[in-house]
Amino acid sequence: MLFNSLDYLIFLPLVVVAFYLIPNRFRWVLLLAASYYFYMCWKWQYIFLIVISTMVDFYAGIQIAKTPDKKKKRWFLLLSLFVNLGFLFYFKYFNFFTENTAMALSQFNIFTNFEYYDILLPVGISFYTFQTLSYTIDVYQGKSEPETHLGYFALYVAYFPQLVAGPIERSARLIPQLKREPNITSDDIRYAVNKILLGFFKKLVVADTLSQYINLVYSNVDGTTGTQLYWAAFLFAVQLFADFSGYTDIAMGSARLMGVRLMENFNKPIWTENHSKYWSVWHISLTSWIRDYIYIPLAKINKSRGALMLWSIFILVLIGFWHGANWTFIMFGFVNGCVMVIQRVLSVTKLGRLIRTNKYTLGAQKFLNMNILFLEAVYFRSVDIDMAHNVYRKIFTELNFSIVELLSLYKFEFLMSVIVSCLLWPTVLFNKQLRFKYNWLYVTTMLFLIIFLGQDLKNQFVYFQF
Repeated sequence: MLFNSLDYLIFLPLVVVAFYLIPNRFRWVLLLAASYYFYMCWKWQYIFLIVISTMVDFYAGIQIAKTPDKKKKRWFLLLSLFVNLGFLFYFKYFNFFTENTAMALSQFNIFTNFEYYDILLPVGISFYTFQTLSYTIDVYQGKSEPETHLGYFALYVAYFPQLVAGPIERSARLIPQLKREPNITSDDIRYAVNKILLGFFKKLVVADTLSQYINLVYSNVDGTTGTQLYWAAFLFAVQLFADFSGYTDIAMGSARLMGVRLMENFNKPIWTENHSKYWSVWHISLTSWIRDYIYIPLAKINKSRGALMLWSIFILVLIGFWHGANWTFIMFGFVNGCVMVIQRVLSVTKLGRLIRTNKYTLGAQKFLNMNILFLEAVYFRSVDIDMAHNVYRKIFTELNFSIVELLSLYKFEFLMSVIVSCLLWPTVLFNKQLRFKYNWLYVTTMLFLIIFLGQDLKNQFVYFQF
């Protein structure tokens, strides 16, 4: 079930009304049933993957906590890692590894006949896998107590507002909220409605409008100019932000209606002075997960400056690969990691420190960093490496700022993209609580924009494929 569908606009109010009509002790049953139904609307068979992961991690968590032997604790942790990462590997990466292994062996005249499986990637598997793994790792490290109520733990894994695209919540933060009786105020309702409307605006008006121009350009790379490809790269970065943050807004608003506060996943990420800052405010739940469970343990192994640089590149490659089993995502992460390391080295030089002390030079640095991020996103959007390099070649050899050339192809789609992008930027200035002096004006404006400019494309959210 897509957030941007009529089904969800019926589903959510029904769940919320039922939620407040029944006693608190039974609400987990309703929410768990609603969450499983929400997921099964996509493909009902894959609900068994979530159920298996839930049962394994519930069992592993309890056994880890009550077993005094550290070696036995480790075995239960390995059970959780094996099952969850095994599912993730098979459904998301199996074909990638078999294909590339066959290609590598063929270079040595070793020819294999690995069978290709037509595997449908389960929606949200990367998100709920990381979420449930964080639970068992935290219990193993003694940071969290094991959950002894199977129902609440199952709800933690499958909670429908953030099931398929995050935020990736930690058990210590989400489970207590699911258990306690919500104390909903009028301010919560106002925030939830405003947040949901903002999410629909970002998705239907901005992201889906931009996708029409971007899809046209990327489907005709050979027939477009470097200027058009540069603007497509710029607009794709805007689309990605609007699409993903729009999903998160709807998720946060939906959860708030039932008294749950999901974590913020974005904090004005586009206008940042370097990649380190960008990755600390973009997809915060993922980057903080990678930091806590992978980067920090690696840094403890070797804290030398050179090692930390290598670890930084490695985790950015890992983040890229988390997004998809394609060399484009690996390259996306690798280039991001290399740029991050270069920026860190330059930041400690005399020139780097001087740039940060002047608002104009700092602004120029942010502008440069923003353009680098846009160009790196070409790897993210391209179907394969060859397409990405073709786009880069045309951008760096044919780029000019001729308006006539820019409007020579897909004029209407481009102008609409510019208009909706301009409408998006003021939302970055909204206060986090979405409080407005005239809230009725905000609601009316958002509804007007969604109704008259929203695209009825029923496009799934970009991050559903991850």
